[in-house]
Amino acid sequence: MRKVRFFLILILAGACGLHQDLVDALVGLEDVEMLFPENVPECTEGTVLSETQSEVVFRWSNNQENVTYQINLTNLISDSTELFHSNNTELPIILERSIPYSWFVADSLSNNPRSEVWTFYNAGPGVESFIPFTAEAIAPAQEAIIETGSSVNLIWIANDLDEDVAEYDVYFG
Repeated sequence: MRKVRFFLILILAGACGLHQDLVDALVGLEDVEMLFPENVPECTEGTVLSETQSEVVFRWSNNQENVTYQINLTNLISDSTELFHSNNTELPIILERSIPYSWFVADSLSNNPRSEVWTFYNAGPGVESFIPFTAEAIAPAQEAIIETGSSVNLIWIANDLDEDVAEYDVYFG
């Protein structure tokens, strides 16, 4: 009976020019509710597999049973799209780190979108940066400058944990 109703709706849709959203509602297609990764979060972090890859578990919900979903995942840097299929409402996918992505869930039979398009940034390795320690004057010792010519030899010790200081500014006054 359901197949007959479906074909009857399709015939009426073709003949009367019904809008696709109305056909979907009459046939009983439910929208998929997206759960994770969230839309436009600060960073999404999955299980880190290496410096360049992590595994993110995509989750969504739907009220229908026996549905095969197609997950459309687009790398927003390379603009390449991969398709994944799942009979469940979650799917672990291995992704490149430090890359923005967009994704949506579609019906695998008709390839019609069943959800909104969400975007997220897959977190990369953290960057550590340290403020250099204050330099310590070694020579000349304070109050030990004796005017002997036109130059003074300045010596100091400075420590920087990440060794990224390229130069120092020296101030007299």
